[in-house]
Amino acid sequence: MSARRPFAASETAVAILDQAAATRLWPNEDAVGKHIRMMVGDRKTQDAEVVGVAGSVQARIFGSTEPQLYVPFAQAPNVETTPTIVVRTATEPVSLAATVRAAIAETDSAAPVDRVRTLDDFVSASVGQPRFRTWLLAALALLAVAMATIGLYGVTSDGVVQRTREFGICLAVGATAGDVIRLVLAGAARLLFTGLALGLLASAALTRTMAELLYGVTPLDLQTFTAVSVLLIAVGFLASYIPARQASRIDPALALRSE
Repeated sequence: MSARRPFAASETAVAILDQAAATRLWPNEDAVGKHIRMMVGDRKTQDAEVVGVAGSVQARIFGSTEPQLYVPFAQAPNVETTPTIVVRTATEPVSLAATVRAAIAETDSAAPVDRVRTLDDFVSASVGQPRFRTWLLAALALLAVAMATIGLYGVTSDGVVQRTREFGICLAVGATAGDVIRLVLAGAARLLFTGLALGLLASAALTRTMAELLYGVTPLDLQTFTAVSVLLIAVGFLASYIPARQASRIDPALALRSE
């Protein structure tokens, strides 16, 4: 069996698989030394020996990792005419652009070198549209939170006005301001937690349709759901506390006289 190794200069009929491909083709065996048949041209196949297994890479920023196959440049006659060359540096990448151009010119003086950019720039450009959609969804989410806060505040305030006499009687018979605040918050909490439960169920169903937009986060990420729930509960109780404070300051005499 062949040992694991990189490609030798100008060799053909060899291939390197990534771990995902090796596991899929030979799940319980060592892929090195095995042979595969692959397409090298129009309706032409070639037998290649697997000489190494590389680590799996995230070929796409979004989506799952796909199996990868690597072959020597000389072994791919149908390769694109404008290949991409990746250079790893220990210094500022842009500062080495001239050096890279000179090295390529030594090999082929007629080879044009354009679109020199860093990997950060490449990634930033590739996620431009998903980033815009994310910001748009975040803005809509903040708008929804603001509308929910205003709505809960309005419902709680209206309930306080309608129950003015009730709160006045409670205060007249010895209830404290804290008792009235807790009474109002308890009613608001029922609305808040009912809406939160329905919202979480709807979110769990809808997030699966957004799986392609997520990177490094699962559709049902527990930390995200927990953080959003805590935020909504805090905002909801803040919106309800203001009317509750107003209810606790009702003058019992004026509340009873108004009836």
